[in-house]
Amino acid sequence: MDRSVGTERRDDAMTSGSDSRSARDLADPLVLDIAAEAGTLFDEREWAERDRNSRTIATTERMRITVTALRSGAELGSEGTDDTLAVQVLRGAVGLEVDARSVDLRAGQLATVPNPGHWRLRATDDCLLLLTVALASGTSGGD
Repeated sequence: MDRSVGTERRDDAMTSGSDSRSARDLADPLVLDIAAEAGTLFDEREWAERDRNSRTIATTERMRITVTALRSGAELGSEGTDDTLAVQVLRGAVGLEVDARSVDLRAGQLATVPNPGHWRLRATDDCLLLLTVALASGTSGGD
C-alpha cells in the first residue's frame, strides 16, 4: 500500500504526536468532530507559548486539511507552497491577501484561492480556521 503523505513519501503516514496529543494514522478514512478537535487547540501548551497552534486532521498526496488557531496579529502564508487554498473561519476574523487583493473574513465564511499562487492570512482577532490545501500535482512526479 502506498502511504505517501503530502509531497513527501513516508513509511508510516502517522502524525508525530506530542506531549499534548497522541500520534494518529492519517491514511485511513476518518470522521472527526471539528468543533472538538479545534477546541482542544486552545488548551494545549503550544497555544499558551506561541501565536498559533495547528493540528493536521487529514492528509493525502493531493490534499491537506488543518485546523489552525491564530492569535490576533499572527500571520500565515503560502511560503514554500503555491497550492490552491480554501479557508473557512470557524471563530474570530482574518484578512486574506491574494496578490494585490484582500478580503476580510468572519466566522462562518469560506474563501477560496482557486489558482495556485501566493496568499497570506492575518488574524484580526483570535481566530480558528479550517484550512484545506490542494497540493500541486506533479510535485512527486505526478500520477
